[in-house]
Amino acid sequence: MATKKPIISVVLEEEINQKLKEISKEKGISVSRLVSSLLAEALYLEENVFKDEIYQDTEKLSKEWKEKLPVLFTKVLDTTPDPIWIKDNNLRYIYVNKAFEELFEKTKEEFIGKSDIEVLPPENAKECVYTDMVAIEKDGPTQSYEKVSKDGDEKIYNVIKTPIKDKNGNLIAILGIGRDITNFQKINEELEKRNKALEEAYQKLKQIYEFDYLTGFYNRGKFIEILELHIQTLKEKVNPEDEYLVLMDICNLEHANELYGFQFGDNVVKEIARILSRISPALGETIFGRISGRTFALLIKPTKEITEIIKTIDNSISDIKVILNNEVFKFPPKLFFTIRNLSKNVPLLSAENLLFCVETTMASAKESDELTNFHIIQPNKISQEDTLNKYVQLIEKFVEKNEASIKTDEIKDIENKQTKFINIVGGIHDGKKFIDVVEIYKSNIRGQNFFKLNQIFLEKVRKVVYPTLKHKAFLDIGAFIIYDSIFPESDILKNILFMKDKIIFTVCESVITNNKKAVLMIANDYNIKFAINNIGFGNTSLKNLMEFADLGILEHIKFYPEVFKKAINNKKERAFIEGIISFAKGLGIKTIATSVDSEEVLNFAKNIGIDFIQGTISKKVLV
Repeated sequence: MATKKPIISVVLEEEINQKLKEISKEKGISVSRLVSSLLAEALYLEENVFKDEIYQDTEKLSKEWKEKLPVLFTKVLDTTPDPIWIKDNNLRYIYVNKAFEELFEKTKEEFIGKSDIEVLPPENAKECVYTDMVAIEKDGPTQSYEKVSKDGDEKIYNVIKTPIKDKNGNLIAILGIGRDITNFQKINEELEKRNKALEEAYQKLKQIYEFDYLTGFYNRGKFIEILELHIQTLKEKVNPEDEYLVLMDICNLEHANELYGFQFGDNVVKEIARILSRISPALGETIFGRISGRTFALLIKPTKEITEIIKTIDNSISDIKVILNNEVFKFPPKLFFTIRNLSKNVPLLSAENLLFCVETTMASAKESDELTNFHIIQPNKISQEDTLNKYVQLIEKFVEKNEASIKTDEIKDIENKQTKFINIVGGIHDGKKFIDVVEIYKSNIRGQNFFKLNQIFLEKVRKVVYPTLKHKAFLDIGAFIIYDSIFPESDILKNILFMKDKIIFTVCESVITNNKKAVLMIANDYNIKFAINNIGFGNTSLKNLMEFADLGILEHIKFYPEVFKKAINNKKERAFIEGIISFAKGLGIKTIATSVDSEEVLNFAKNIGIDFIQGTISKKVLV
């Protein structure tokens, strides 16, 4: 016969009775079975958990709250969205909250008294047991990340497990709390991806900023930075070891471009860079740069005589193979080297100005040194550097005083000698003579102070010269002014716009060629007129003249003085100038001859059809 279970009569409030009926209906069990289950659970918690000292410090509570505390504790845990569970010291569940039930889609009854292996998926059970053991071994809170698959999605939980001890320090339970960090983890992963993408973008920008895209060598700007550091280091040493700046020019690269196309020329440059990298151990400590289309720069601490180093480079690049469209071509580069010993007569100039100086020396040396393909700048022959250094010091003084000198002269109609325009040039005065910015620019001086000098000059023209103008004026400006003028908030642009009704801005051919987009943008956006200076000095582009004339922004051109004077006794030069004049007249462009200082030049200008002349009258210098 089956043993009869004892019957307990309990008087319940109507509200609790109603709640029990609702729960029993949800769970599909009778009210009596539900009450029996709840009592069993409550007794288990009382016996195994609630009797611990963490619940004993309740003397200050009323009798009513002492009785309600365990129930309140359970309700609070069931309210939280974080899964919470408690295991005994045998790692069997003695409590799980509602969030834990929902996570694994099981009831409390299915967990109580069972281990992870019995109720959880194998992959979760193994992880839970391991982290339980870690918490017990550590004898303190531990943190781990556990993954749970639910409804086809993988959720990530940040799990904290804490051993619970009785008042004697004996382990009685392990408390576990999990926080769903899936969304946070996804955001974190997305941030990591974006950070990685940003880092990659930064590295690409750095490559663009510091390295030449064809060769992988330092570009001009970065090479100048490195050269500046080396110069400063040499200045601090008493007896520095030999260190050389070597410029290597591929003289026939332009011819290769014209003959085979620019892709062929690029392949030549890349092959030369590859060879230089390969032979670098034989050269000594070397830093490579590509400072222009056809010019490499090397900083060398040589292992032997510098002339032997040059021969090694020259022999290695004497005959190279270039691949183009799957065909192999042999190409013999024609190289020219210019060498400056940095250790002897350590440069006083900035690295930027020194590099320009050596480039200028190389240009002239290529014409004079016909028997050899290298030129060594002797320590006692650095007069150009001395001149530049003098300019640097003068400019620095003028900038400190916020001063600039201005020179003006008249431009007259060649037929009636009436003044039609005023020409304005800025510069500095050394106490003996006026040095204009064009001369300074030709000397290859650059730098922040030169830029500031031109800013001061432009400001002075606006305040001093512009208010007194009775005729339109030509004003010489450089590439730096063009570049700064593309920024709407720049002071230079504000001065240009203020004076544009009376000023025609004069730029060199090279400025037009190298900054065409900027020139066109300024001209179109602000309706500014330009004139081109020094026609004949560089590679005059009839295409540029036509394009600018069609846009209505070019109305005048000025001829380079030396070319114009040479044309008097040179048929080829004369034919060139006459061709340009004829072309200009067809486009409606007026022509100006500059530095007209004799009757011979004046008559020549008149005979070939020049419209205006400059330079036959005295010049006025405002210091």
